[in-house]
This record gives sequence, C-alpha cells and structure tokens, in this order.
Amino acid sequence: MVFIKKAFAKDFESIYPLFEMFNNPNLNKEDWNKLFIKHCDTDEDYFGFVLMDDNKVVGFLGAIFSDRVIRDKIYKFCNMTAWVVKKEYRSYGILLINQFNKLTEYTITDLTPTYGAYDVFKKFEYKDLDNFIKLFIPFPNFKIFNKDYRIYFDNEIIRSILNDNDIKIFSDHLKFKKNNVVICCKNNYCYLIISITKRKGIRLAHIHYISNKTLFYDSFNIFRLKLCLKFKVFGIIIDERFVETLNIFGSFKVKLKLSGLYKSNELERKDIDILYSELFILNHL
Repeated sequence: MVFIKKAFAKDFESIYPLFEMFNNPNLNKEDWNKLFIKHCDTDEDYFGFVLMDDNKVVGFLGAIFSDRVIRDKIYKFCNMTAWVVKKEYRSYGILLINQFNKLTEYTITDLTPTYGAYDVFKKFEYKDLDNFIKLFIPFPNFKIFNKDYRIYFDNEIIRSILNDNDIKIFSDHLKFKKNNVVICCKNNYCYLIISITKRKGIRLAHIHYISNKTLFYDSFNIFRLKLCLKFKVFGIIIDERFVETLNIFGSFKVKLKLSGLYKSNELERKDIDILYSELFILNHL
C-alpha cells in the first residue's frame, strides 16, 4: 500500500539511499544529512514528506522551514528541495506535491527546479521568481569619494550594527561561510549577504540578501567598485526582482536557463530571497 508520511530526523538513514540516485559527486552523506537539521528556530519539527510502499521508502520531497520578518510582519516560508522518486513509483510523485499544496499559510519556493518539475509546478499555479539576473560592472566615478557612506566587512563590527531581525539572519547563516557586508549612512544601514561564484570562468560576487533596498539603491554607485576590489571579482550579480528599478551605467541583463518558482497568498516575488534554502545548506551557490 502506497502512502505519505512526514519525514523526521530519525528517518534520514532510510531516506538517504534515494539521494544516491542524484549521482552528485559534490554531495556526500554528511551533506545530505544537513537537510534533516533545523537551521531556523521554527515550530515545525519535520523535514518534508516521504512516499512509502508499506515499510519501504520509495520517494521524498524535502522541506526547509523558516519564519521571516517582512515589513514588520512574520511570514512562514517553506523551501522545497530534493524531490526524488524511484522510477517505478513516478506516477505517485504528485502525492508529495499535494502535501505542499495544503500548506496554504506558507510562502513556498522551489529555487532549483528541473525542467520536468518546473512544468509540473506551473500547473499548480506556481509563479516565476526571475527569468534574468543583472550583472553590474564596476566603473569608477566621483561618487566613490562620498564620505557619508561607510562600508564594513568585519563580522564583529557588523554584528554590533545589526538589529534583532538581521542578527538572527546573520547568526543562522554564519556557518555557511558567506561574506557579510554592511553599508552605513548616518543612523541607517543596509546588510548584505554575498557569495563568490564563477560563471563561464569569470569570478563574480552574487548578492543574495539586501536588508534596506532604499539605502542600497542610493549607495550602489559608491560601493560597487569597493566591493569588487575587496572580493577580487569582475562584477556583481543580483537577481533581477531586487533591482528592477536600478538602471545605471554598466548594467546588463543575463538570461537564466530556468526560473525558480514560488507560491504565496500574500507576498510578491520581490519579497522573496533565497535565505534558509538548499542553496545555502547544500552549497549550491
């Protein structure tokens, strides 16, 4: 008899053989086990759903839960990850998706869909996050001499500046060893989380989290050169939904192969970042 049950931490050993079906040489058993560890203080005590045939594990769709503060209100998020079903049970895979469709109080994301999964989720009214990213090349300009803005890269200084909400994000993501940056102006600040990546062999800084978009827009021309020099990168890439209105000299749109997806009753795509997701936990950045 085929049925669905919640996946708890104790189920990892029985689920792990499914992950080997991905044939990913960059992920070992210890890496996959990170999907069964809480990375955010939430009420949920499970990590997705398991497809069972009697006492045999035949499928899995993971869930990474988080609570996020957006415009002073707490929203529940669920990031789907690691959808895998044994070949002979593929027709039952939809049962796993149906469990997530019941989580109507959550904003649900799938940040790394395959082409097949993308088509399935679109039928369930999931929306695209981005079809493009923006690449910004660091051109020198006189604004870099503006002394009203200060930029910090030291984690201890950054920790002392952040408010309670950003301190939580900072602390939760510190173990993923990404770059934290704060831009200050008078009594205001913008906190950034950045990873260093390569695209077509070119070293780039990818900004994943922007705590204060107004200050970010105002200061971007001042700090983008400093940021590139600090991290020794050719340019800065940012998901288009965060910078659609930031049209400055030296910016280019780059088409993505496949958009991430989301479903939400309250939030828009510009409200959704990739924190608390498999992109950090499994280091897919």
